[in-house]
Amino acid sequence: MKKQLLFAFLGILLSAFCYGQAPKNLPLIPVSLPVTFDDPAVNYDLVDFGGNASSIVADPVVPANKACKVIKTNTAETWAGTTIGGTVGFATAIPFAPGSTTMSMRVYSPDAGIPVRMKVEDPNDPTKSVETQVLTTVSNTWETLSFNFANQATGTAPINFTYIYKKLSVFFNFGTTGASAGTKTYYCDDIAFGGSGPTSIDVTFQVQNPDSTLVYIFGSWTNWGNWPGDPMSSVGNNLYVATLTLPANSNFEFLYVNGNAPVKEVLDPTWACTNHNPQYTNRVLALGSQNTTICYNWSSCATCGSPPVDSIAVTFKVQSPDSIPVYVFGNWSNWGNWPGNPMTSVGSNLYETTLHLVSNQAIEYLFVNGVGPTKEVLDPAWSCTNGNSQYTNRLSNPGNSDTTLCFLWSTCSSCGTSSVNSTMKDDIRVNLNKDGIHIFSNTLTEVDQIGVFDMMGRTVYFSDKKSDITSLIPITLNSGSIYLITIKVSDQILKFKGILLN
Repeated sequence: MKKQLLFAFLGILLSAFCYGQAPKNLPLIPVSLPVTFDDPAVNYDLVDFGGNASSIVADPVVPANKACKVIKTNTAETWAGTTIGGTVGFATAIPFAPGSTTMSMRVYSPDAGIPVRMKVEDPNDPTKSVETQVLTTVSNTWETLSFNFANQATGTAPINFTYIYKKLSVFFNFGTTGASAGTKTYYCDDIAFGGSGPTSIDVTFQVQNPDSTLVYIFGSWTNWGNWPGDPMSSVGNNLYVATLTLPANSNFEFLYVNGNAPVKEVLDPTWACTNHNPQYTNRVLALGSQNTTICYNWSSCATCGSPPVDSIAVTFKVQSPDSIPVYVFGNWSNWGNWPGNPMTSVGSNLYETTLHLVSNQAIEYLFVNGVGPTKEVLDPAWSCTNGNSQYTNRLSNPGNSDTTLCFLWSTCSSCGTSSVNSTMKDDIRVNLNKDGIHIFSNTLTEVDQIGVFDMMGRTVYFSDKKSDITSLIPITLNSGSIYLITIKVSDQILKFKGILLN
C-alpha cells in the first residue's frame, strides 16, 4: 500500500513537471539572471500594465524552447509593458558597475525598426530607475539586442551605481499606442547581464553637401544634451567629418546640424535610415564591435557619393567668366552654400561641374566668380531669367533626363557663341563720377539699353529705351564702389567694370 501511494505521488510530481509547472505544494524559486523561461521551478511572475497580456509559451521557431509571449493589444497605452519578477524583482541586484552596464535579450518582433525599451529600478523606490532603448532590425526572426544602460533613454535619469536595480520591465514598440499599431504579438527570451560590458570603438561620421556651414553631428550618446552637437571639419569635396569614441554594440539616434543659427536636417519618417517617428525623426545607428565609418548625403538616406533617389545629372557650364575661381550657386542648396559649388576648368575658357538634382523641378541659379567673389549680373527682361528685377537669377527646368546647361558669362547666349563684338567694344569707353556715367564713342550717339549694377547684383540704374550717350547719364554712385555696366547695341551685349574713385 505504501509503495502504491509512493508511486502515485511520484506520478503526480512527474506529470506536473511534464506540463511545465512545479507541484503546487512546492515553493517556486525567485527569478534571477539569466532569465530563460525554461525552468518550471522558477517563479517568473509576469506582471502586465498599460494594455499588455503576457504568458510563457512555446518558442514560435523552436517549440521545445520556452519564451515569454507579449501581446500589445489594440487598447494598449504608449507605455504598455511587462515586468519580469513581479513587484519583488530578481533575487539579487543587477551587478552594474562603471564599464559594465550592458544587458542582452533575444527578441522576436513582427516589425523591424520598432523601439524596444528596457527599464530597471529599485523595487522599493520607483524613483530610482534607469531606462534605455534600441530598435529591432529584422521581422519575424529572433535577434539578440544589446541594452547599454550607460546610454539612458531621452528624458530619463542616468544610471546611478549606488542604487539597487533588481526589478526589470520590457516595453515593445514604446511610444506607440495599440490603437495606432493594432494588436501585435512579440516574444522575448534569454535575458542576461552583459558582464564586463562593451568596449569603445571609433565611429567616423561623414556628411556630404550640407546646405550651409558650420556643420555638426548631434546624437543620443549625450542624451541630446550638447546642442548643436560635435563640430565636423571640412575635408574638401563638400564633405564634413567628425570621429567620436562610442560604446561598442550599442544603438543610437542622431542628426546632422548646420548653419550659424543652427538648424537640424529634415528627414522623412518613412525612410529606411530613420527611427520612423513622425514627431522626432532621427537617423538610427546600430554599432558592432569594430571601428566604423558612416556617410550620408545631407537630408537624405543616400550614402555619400551616390546620387539621390529620383535625381538627374545636371552639368553646368559657363564660358568666358571675367575672373577665377568660378562657382555655380543655386536654390538646390536653399542658397546656403555661398559662393556655391566649385567649377573646374576644362579648357577654352570653359568651366563645368555636374550635380545630381531632383528631376522635374525648376532650378534658379547664377554663376559666381573671383576671389571676392561676385555674382554675374543678368537683365530680368532676358528669357533665360526668372524675370525678378530684385533677385534676377537664371531659370531652367531640366525635366527628368540628364542634361547640360551652358551659357556665356552674364548673358543668355549659349556656349560657343559670342555676345561681344570686340571691335565695337574697343570703340566705347565708360567714365564714372559721383554724378553719373559718361559713355564715349567715335561712331555711336545712342545705345539700345543701359544697365548699372553693384557687385551684389543689385540694379542701380536700368533703361531699355534708346538712350542718348552724348551727355551725362545722371546716377548717384558711391565713392570706392565697383560697378558693372552693360550696354546693348544692335543685339550685342557689351560689359564694363569700373570703380568710382574719390
